[in-house]
Amino acid sequence: MPSERYFKLSDDKQQRIVEASMDEFIEAGMHDASINKIIKDADISRGSFYTYFIDKTDLFEYIFGMLKKSAVRSILDEVDNQNGDIFRAARQLVMQGAGMAARPKDKATVLFDKIMQDFGIIAHISEIPMGQASTLFGDLLREIYSRMDDLRNHIPEDQFYIVGDMMIVTSVKSLVAIRRNPEKKELILDMLFRQYDIMEKGIKEGALK
Repeated sequence: MPSERYFKLSDDKQQRIVEASMDEFIEAGMHDASINKIIKDADISRGSFYTYFIDKTDLFEYIFGMLKKSAVRSILDEVDNQNGDIFRAARQLVMQGAGMAARPKDKATVLFDKIMQDFGIIAHISEIPMGQASTLFGDLLREIYSRMDDLRNHIPEDQFYIVGDMMIVTSVKSLVAIRRNPEKKELILDMLFRQYDIMEKGIKEGALK
């Protein structure tokens, strides 16, 4: 975590450091990122950098923590954009992850995707056994449930975690499959969205009540 001195900087100066760090991590990756390049672009001295962060790893962990929070906000914002329709929201988010969204990715999303791929995090999540994803992402699923549309009337919260678990695992597995077999992107997405349809129909017909 950054030192207290970092948080006493003006918002503009903090943002310059964050932007310079993100640019360098996108360009070079975490391991090859240059502190010299970051401090030059952020217009700070090397001595100042080391009063803000212990080392490059400390800076990286801070940036990644910000990106995780941003990713959660993006998911919840999409649920809100779709008026609580979680399946429409999931389709949009997967399309973005597959690089098929109409709007371009912002810098934070580009870096988050790069980190998730470079460190094999997406592949790791895809290997989580069914039933464990809801434990890891319980807070997020709880927040999603609170924002759901009338679908919430068809399923108790504890049962929704089962659906949420299925959605996370199948969605991430599909994104991994697309990255490994980009020529099969449309086929993989079609299969995933059919699975969404089955889940939604099962909820509405009371299969999980």
